[in-house]
Amino acid sequence: MTFGPGAWGVDEAGSRAIFDAYRATGGNFVDTADIYGGGSSEEFVGKFIRDTKSRDEIVLATKFGFNGSRSPLAAGHDRAGNPHAGGAGSKNIHRALDASLTRLGVDVIDLYWMHVWDGVTPVEEIVQTLSNLVQAAAQSASGNPSQRADRHQSNRRPEAADMHPAAARLRKGRG
Repeated sequence: MTFGPGAWGVDEAGSRAIFDAYRATGGNFVDTADIYGGGSSEEFVGKFIRDTKSRDEIVLATKFGFNGSRSPLAAGHDRAGNPHAGGAGSKNIHRALDASLTRLGVDVIDLYWMHVWDGVTPVEEIVQTLSNLVQAAAQSASGNPSQRADRHQSNRRPEAADMHPAAARLRKGRG
């Protein structure tokens, strides 16, 4: 959901109306991203979930990957940018997840998507980082929705070639 300021966004009142209408029809999967509305989308979604006390009824997903410090969608984008504030490396995944958890006001994200692969981070680093986060229970699953199979297979490593081309899902039971 792209809530918040910007050409693709909608203000808080309009966002709340969309959220409420979606929930009233039985919607229970909410997907946003750290870059949407410069982070406002995550803030709105978290607020709406808290206001409606619906966290246990919703599968909450968000995405990471773009460099927010260089994005025109982010406040202060005229800066030179932070080279560690984007991409699929471990440092950015941890930074982005911490920021998303704070904006959403939750302890766990159910599905953490890689919005875009940076083309340079080894797939093993991405999978290991996301797997470690699943084990730490910061997220229930992680994904890579837009990765082509040949990208993984070009690494010629079994771990990469065995990944599903649409999503690498890492599940952790909630015991």
